[in-house]
Amino acid sequence: MNLAPTSLSFGNENVGKKSAPQTATLSNTGNGTLTISSIMASGDFTDTNTCGSTVLAGASCMITVTFTPTMEGARSGSITVTDNANPSMQTVSLMGTGVATLATLSPTSLAFGNQKVGTMSKQRTSRSPTREMPT
Repeated sequence: MNLAPTSLSFGNENVGKKSAPQTATLSNTGNGTLTISSIMASGDFTDTNTCGSTVLAGASCMITVTFTPTMEGARSGSITVTDNANPSMQTVSLMGTGVATLATLSPTSLAFGNQKVGTMSKQRTSRSPTREMPT
């Protein structure tokens, strides 16, 4: 049995926003059927997989992982695969950093057109600054 890579790094991600997915591959390098008891993600990481409960000899399956930081700073976790191989648990270390979402102002510019010197233009407004909130 082989689980690769042994670590995934997601870099910086806005708090509350889901990262692009990354993938680990679980390969059955043995001669018998690999029976999977569980595949679990921890921390601010979630997984989906194509493994089912067994992987035939010589076959492989994919574990797709995403990172959604719940707070700012370094975040870590793991994917743990429990199966009938020896050893019975394999892990992929996961890391990423949650960063604050910056305020945005929309639109980014206002056009006032031609204006006589010393006179007041018509009022132009932009929407209030907004801060993206986690969903």
